[in-house]
Amino acid sequence: MSVDLRTELNDGDNVTGFASDGNTPALNTLTGQRYEGTGAIDSQHTNANEHMWTTQTSGGGGTFSLDLSDSTVYLMVKDNLVDTFANGGLQISIGDGTDDIGYNVGGNDAVGLSLSPFYNTWKLDVSQAVATPGGFNAYTGSEAALDQTAIDRVGVGTLHLAKAQGNVANIFLDRITYIANGSFGLRINGGTVGTPETMNDVQGDDATNGWGVVNQPAPGQFNFFAPTEWGEPAANADAYFTASGEQWFLIGDNAGGRPLGVGNFPFRVVGNATDTVSFVIDSVVVVGVGTRATFDFSSVNVNTLQLTGVVFTNIGAITFAPHVVTAKKLQDVTFNDCDQVYLDTMEADGLVFNGTTDALGAILLDTTAQTANQTGLAFNSDGAGHAIYITQAGTYDFVDFEFNGFGADATTDAAVYNNSGGLVTINISGGLSPTVRNGAGASTVINNQVPLSVLVLDAANLPLQNIRVAIVAEETAGTITTEDVILNALSDINGEVSILFSFEGAFGTGLQVSVRGRSSSPPATRYENVFSPQVITASGLTTTITMRLDDVADDTN
Repeated sequence: MSVDLRTELNDGDNVTGFASDGNTPALNTLTGQRYEGTGAIDSQHTNANEHMWTTQTSGGGGTFSLDLSDSTVYLMVKDNLVDTFANGGLQISIGDGTDDIGYNVGGNDAVGLSLSPFYNTWKLDVSQAVATPGGFNAYTGSEAALDQTAIDRVGVGTLHLAKAQGNVANIFLDRITYIANGSFGLRINGGTVGTPETMNDVQGDDATNGWGVVNQPAPGQFNFFAPTEWGEPAANADAYFTASGEQWFLIGDNAGGRPLGVGNFPFRVVGNATDTVSFVIDSVVVVGVGTRATFDFSSVNVNTLQLTGVVFTNIGAITFAPHVVTAKKLQDVTFNDCDQVYLDTMEADGLVFNGTTDALGAILLDTTAQTANQTGLAFNSDGAGHAIYITQAGTYDFVDFEFNGFGADATTDAAVYNNSGGLVTINISGGLSPTVRNGAGASTVINNQVPLSVLVLDAANLPLQNIRVAIVAEETAGTITTEDVILNALSDINGEVSILFSFEGAFGTGLQVSVRGRSSSPPATRYENVFSPQVITASGLTTTITMRLDDVADDTN
């Protein structure tokens, strides 16, 4: 079940209160000429700027005066003759009785949300400055003088490419609604544990009720045009939702037209202390278009939250919930060029972060408990910014974290930015060590002790004891300089030499070294060999050396 949370201003089922500077508006009840309810309002516009508007609520219920200064207005229009967005083909007009302004929102190249039969939904964030982007047409008065807190008329304006032929309506206006910015236009709830709600159910509700905020242009593809929440913020009913193998496009503009203001396109999953709320999606691709949608998964009252194989692309800030003993987990989720992600202490494994729009870090760590439930995080740099932003001093455990393409220590694209003002200790278990940038008063210790092991054998593959084994750097990186001796020890009775080595983030995926072996004293036969280059990785170095037999018995080492 879904619920339209927007406020209806006029449903277009009664012509009372409508006016136009084109032909006189009329009520049209023909099937195919209306989208919602029993009718739509039609008129004829020429190839000049003209508009049609209403000054009354649904059914001629009375005049209105609304503060829309921080609101988004939605309306449905059927018209196939409009000019481009840049030229003001489709406008949403608002007026205060003196000043009446048509704001460009779309056109034939920016079609809003397409509906059937040949309707489109358009939206205007009234809080947006005129030039961000798009223009306007002043039907009366001036845009600068418009009082957005006392709007007494709302409608549609057009600039047509050609005049209509004959005395035939060429524009149809249906339901007008609005919401306060920061609120939600659609709520998805209902379902049972055995029969959860799906996007097919949601789109079916939208089409049946004529809301015009979700469409389905192809099987498994859904476009969202209004901020949406899943669940119940207050005790009402259980809510179960599932999706698999789908594509969701969150349209934060008018499909290429005027965008919403930043932060005015929120999505969330929410619960309450009474009802059971479950949100489970698998292999869903979520793509932001225009103004970035934000996602809030932080509600502690959501009982089940499972995202598996989900891909977020061009999404704004994403916030997850603290870890609790319930079915809440992220598995193999990918974030492509998203804003900063706050994982909190959510259980997570196999996450991939490909770039970020936040130069401070793809994820934020502001408490040392956050990484306790997170493993296998991979960060791939897009050439700017950090992977992890730390604001709280203390000890963090990185289990199987990987960092690829980040800059050197102390640079603005180092993998970790410690801006805690204190000491941060990072314990590495598997994975790679990060490069680090320290902010004012901050210092960082990386503990990544990897085992280095060399096995020394003779030509018959028998272990050799008391062979002097050295591992020598073949490159300069981090605190290591070429020719630095990393290991220098004798092989034991089993022919083995091993130490623990601190692997630095500056080594990247590996440090090139040579492995050298010599007899420790002149025996009857002398053993010697050099293997170069070898590579020390974060998982250590294991090298099997078959030593060369030197027949010069009197050689010294």
